[in-house]
Amino acid sequence: MKAEAFLEVSAGKCQDIMSQLDTRRVGEKEENRATIRPIIETILFCVEQELPLIGDCDSLRANSGDEDLRRHVISSRKNATYMSPDIQNEIIQICSEIVTEEIMKKINRASCFTLLADETMDVSGTEQFSICIRYIDLVKDSQTPIISEDLRPVF
Repeated sequence: MKAEAFLEVSAGKCQDIMSQLDTRRVGEKEENRATIRPIIETILFCVEQELPLIGDCDSLRANSGDEDLRRHVISSRKNATYMSPDIQNEIIQICSEIVTEEIMKKINRASCFTLLADETMDVSGTEQFSICIRYIDLVKDSQTPIISEDLRPVF
């Protein structure tokens, strides 16, 4: 039996165990990406629309026809839904870091930039400090310079 399996692998009739494991790993990676992508998109949608993340927002896209998210919500173990407040906050933090990196790349390419700072008190009496970064950016697919501004809150 072992000799026959060896001959089949060496003749190329079937994959060796390492190739099978690698193929399975690649498949699992793609499946995990398909699972986490709608969760990240839902969190970003809620953040952009200033909707709370606690509550029915988790099922918002699952109820709107997102099959990957619906399948994940139904079939995942309750300790692996990736929808806990800790995971949501971590995803928001990672997205913030990515946005900051992209802004920094644009600023580093710019010929000049300036910082505008503002501090104000919100309704609860807490001081809120934000920084606006103004820089010269180039329009995609052309060399036309434009003035861009990005707001970065500081907590």
